[in-house]
Amino acid sequence: MAHLLKRFLRQSLSQSFVWGECDCALWACSWVSLKRGVDPAASWRGVCTGRFSAARIIRRGGGLAAICREAFGAAGLSETANPQPGDVGIIATPVGEAVVIRTANGWAWKAARGIAIVPAHHLIAWKV
Repeated sequence: MAHLLKRFLRQSLSQSFVWGECDCALWACSWVSLKRGVDPAASWRGVCTGRFSAARIIRRGGGLAAICREAFGAAGLSETANPQPGDVGIIATPVGEAVVIRTANGWAWKAARGIAIVPAHHLIAWKV
């Protein structure tokens, strides 16, 4: 797991944040797809066109946690109170909630360019 996660994170450094293609949720779901062979975000890809579109989708879906619970649950992931490196979760950030990947050093978050790893307490997490 550690080697695969490091490779995924390293590849993410050259990817720009693009709503509907490589935003925080789709980026984390790409990790789940790589690790588990099922894409929790298959129905989301290409649907969102920007920040306002994402906000509308999240609001209509009952919030980010509700959408993620449904998508990650359908992908066979179970919630965990003790996330380990490679697990996914949601954290609060200065710009709102974000879907993130747990690393040994904190939570990896898809940034405008590359990734940021931040120490944070997760709001909810799933075992990958």
